Amino acid sequence: MTSDINKTLHPAVRDDLARLGRALKARRIERGLTQQQLAERLGIAERTWRAVESGADTVNIGIVASGMMMLDIGPLTQLIQLQAPSLLTSTRARVSSRGTRPAPDDF
Repeated sequence: MTSDINKTLHPAVRDDLARLGRALKARRIERGLTQQQLAERLGIAERTWRAVESGADTVNIGIVASGMMMLDIGPLTQLIQLQAPSLLTSTRARVSSRGTRPAPDDF
């Protein structure tokens, strides 16, 4: 499911969301949990978890991160720490060279 707001998402991002959803679904099944059981444990509606597994771009990142933690995938902090030094350095360099913050699409 793609939101109207996020129709501009890069196709690679949409692909990554779909892959993440499939990975979460596989892990949930591996753990012997139904979508309803996992949703109840997360304190969310089952339809919200179905959206996560389908790769929807409308789901709150906190819900995705909580699901990853509950299914022992992650933590997200490892991913962030792996990328943070280079991201912070490049962002600081752009800010100091232009005197302004980088634009949102400035990857």
